[in-house]
Amino acid sequence: GLSQGQGQGQDQDQGQGQGSEPTEEELQAVSQARSSASVEESLDAVRTLERSEARELSKYEIVPSQIRNGQDIRTAVMIRNIPKACSRESLAGLMTSCGLDDRYTFLYMPFDKRRNTHCGISFVNFLSPQDVLLL
Repeated sequence: GLSQGQGQGQDQDQGQGQGSEPTEEELQAVSQARSSASVEESLDAVRTLERSEARELSKYEIVPSQIRNGQDIRTAVMIRNIPKACSRESLAGLMTSCGLDDRYTFLYMPFDKRRNTHCGISFVNFLSPQDVLLL
């Protein structure tokens, strides 16, 4: 009877996970915990990169007061978030309605041949920095 009781005690110990191989469920839980920790670390790294990129890109923002006082003399701009329904001709028409018909030397709206639509951005070079303010 003594050896049978010891065997039962060992079975109970194994059921509690002491001194035994981990169960499939325990391995999955550990793997998920490690995975979620690495996902959190990755997300933190991406957030940090986005913040640094945002600071870096802020130097390209158009600040009307800097154009007016002559600090910003750039004439080339990128127009973003152009609706897909807007064609190059309608963008040129918008520029005309803003009084910019003869105030730009270059208008480029990239086209995606695979999707058969423009890319949602345009590049325009104006004759003077003040023309940027009219858009």
